[in-house]
Amino acid sequence: MERPHPSAEPSGLLAPGTPVTHQDWASLRIFLEIARELSFTRAAERLCVSQPTVSRQIAQLERRCARQLVVRTSRSVRLTAAGLELAGRLSAAMQAIEATLASAGPVPARSPALRLGLFQVPQVALTGHLAEQHRGGECRWEATSPELGARRVAAGELDVYCGVWCADVVPVPDDGLRCLSVLTVPMWVAASANHPVARASGADLADLGDEHWVSPADRHLREAFHLACERAGVRPRIRAVTDDTAEIAAVVRADLAIALVTPWATRPASLPARPCSNAPELTLVVATRPAAPPSLRRAVAEAARGSLWRSAVDDRGLRDWFADHPRRWTMSEVTGGSAGHAAGGERRGEGADAVHADGVDPGQLAHPA
Repeated sequence: MERPHPSAEPSGLLAPGTPVTHQDWASLRIFLEIARELSFTRAAERLCVSQPTVSRQIAQLERRCARQLVVRTSRSVRLTAAGLELAGRLSAAMQAIEATLASAGPVPARSPALRLGLFQVPQVALTGHLAEQHRGGECRWEATSPELGARRVAAGELDVYCGVWCADVVPVPDDGLRCLSVLTVPMWVAASANHPVARASGADLADLGDEHWVSPADRHLREAFHLACERAGVRPRIRAVTDDTAEIAAVVRADLAIALVTPWATRPASLPARPCSNAPELTLVVATRPAAPPSLRRAVAEAARGSLWRSAVDDRGLRDWFADHPRRWTMSEVTGGSAGHAAGGERRGEGADAVHADGVDPGQLAHPA
């Protein structure tokens, strides 16, 4: 004869509104298997747990429900009336869950992490924007150099290279890559607030022959720097060699040297930087493998240009310069193994169909009052 469990007062299977705990789910799963097998031993084998665990879980469930659910003898196992009621409800619930999962279809796979190689671009702003746009996926970036980044993209070790490139030194490779030119800009000269350059609207590399310099450490930019100095008739006196913005800022702010930098590089350090004639011409390039969808190149290009656009909006000198050179913002495909206006490579996409960052023409940045 079925009796209430001796350790609890009579009640329903579970009182209405009673929260179901993680332990309850474990006990119910074991109970449902016993109801199907009518054997503690086979239930334990199917669930890959020990038989004492099965016994302990059933005892806990019976205390929870305040009812005897299973009658076990040395010869057989049977369910009580309360056990049959609970088993029926659990079976119906499991069928409903299985039907819901089947109608929902397969769970979409999470997008794999987008692997970025970055050089001389605002990493945090760019990757933050991409993480939002990359279907909720993760963006992983690492600092690289132009040539190494391009080789690693071609080899499949990176998905995208995004960074500056000086085609005067090495043509942008078109073998095994698809490239977008995002914008072109000359390097600017950074100097201390007390330096004459800081009080001028611009500078000419040919007039800076007597200065001490911070030389780029990256081979690509270092070669571009020395090539530009040679063309301008300047023999630079090198005071330091580094690509670290904080180190450049410390040397320049102490008036120990000046440096050629990307125009947006000195904004976090609040260093004066001015356009420099005869300086190396840089192109911001986004490169992927040919099989990558064009939308990926476009998304990275828009994110990169958007972050630089915000730099220009916040910096009057940079804003005015881009307002005077709106076609520098033109996004175009790079072909012919070159990039940039100075390199003379073929550029598709200029003219009426050119797209500007955030849908705004830089020419609208007209010099503010």
